[in-house]
Amino acid sequence: MKRRRLGLSTRAIHGDPKARADWTAVAPPLFQSATFTNPVGSSAEVLYTRYGNNPNQVDIGKKLALLEGADAALFLASGMGATALAHLAVLRPGDHLLASEWIYGGVYRLFREEFGKLGRAACSSKRLRTRCCA
Repeated sequence: MKRRRLGLSTRAIHGDPKARADWTAVAPPLFQSATFTNPVGSSAEVLYTRYGNNPNQVDIGKKLALLEGADAALFLASGMGATALAHLAVLRPGDHLLASEWIYGGVYRLFREEFGKLGRAACSSKRLRTRCCA
């Protein structure tokens, strides 16, 4: 029997539903926690909201990847986390980043101070200046 293609709203809510045991929840639970326990001595990955790997983030990432036709998706706890991750994914040590002077102050500090510690130089530019970096 051919499996029926699920609609967009069904996939957005349920992802790729699997057969489940009787009397189990249809939708996955939402965990209202930022930290999760690991057994003592465990070498398993630590689950922590700021790491982008808590059960809620993993579940919604799988659903978004399914909707977008991607292999995976990642949800982070903050815009700064997403900004840092996106830039660190493409910038390598020795690279130089040119950013607008009008970006959010926290991002400006991230680029100017923190990225420098990681070997990624950054400078800012006013829109009207044509040359700003040495």
